[in-house]
Amino acid sequence: MTRLLYILIFSTLLFFRSVSAEAEIQYAIKPQFDSVRHFSKGLARVKIGGKWGYIDKTGEYVIKPRFEDAGPFLEGMANVKNRNKWGYIDKTGEYVIKPQFDSVWSFFEGLAHVKIGNKWGYIDRTGNYAIKPQFDSAMFFSEGLAVVEIEGKKGVIDKTGNYIINPQFDSVYPQFDSVRHFSKGFFIVEIEGKWGYIDRTGNYIIKPQFDSVGRFFEVFLAPVEIVASGDISTWRLLRNDFLQFVAQFGFKSRR
Repeated sequence: MTRLLYILIFSTLLFFRSVSAEAEIQYAIKPQFDSVRHFSKGLARVKIGGKWGYIDKTGEYVIKPRFEDAGPFLEGMANVKNRNKWGYIDKTGEYVIKPQFDSVWSFFEGLAHVKIGNKWGYIDRTGNYAIKPQFDSAMFFSEGLAVVEIEGKKGVIDKTGNYIINPQFDSVYPQFDSVRHFSKGFFIVEIEGKWGYIDRTGNYIIKPQFDSVGRFFEVFLAPVEIVASGDISTWRLLRNDFLQFVAQFGFKSRR
């Protein structure tokens, strides 16, 4: 009886292994590339023999591999690298902005940040400078604002290049040691290792006092951390319409 049971179990396992092996892999596009990236706007970047190109969802080349590096399509253009310089192409593979930059990012809200030498600036969709290179680092525009850095301090500019929040020292402390992108009406800012929130004019909504914070999401809640003692971290959920704590929980930190 035991032997019969073993035979039945073994046969069942073989059956399911056979079925799963057949159903396990069903390729939409068969393995053939040296490297691939995710699909964006219907096209994916693929690499063969050291060159990057773009395929559609059937695996057919839309733009044949000929670039040293390539970015995703956003706002109708993709950043590509050729002869160690970056430019932008459209979905036909034609250059909209010829390679001329040392480093670039994708377009967001009609502008892309580009690097010439050691400085970052912003160009429009024609390749003309909207904001000339002058920053040590820069981020993409979100809700009309972008974070930039000069001499180790970060501030915020609008699309004309005017500072909304200056990257400078005051009489005692530097303004911000770090600034994350704008979301739900708040910036997340850090001073001397403590995090808080400001509005888009630079005024404090919540002064820096937390060891770590998160973004406000659709439910208008953000997690904030206060290290209570030792390796026990206390987290609270902060509601932004009343600026009140609505929940609290703690756990052992892995630091």
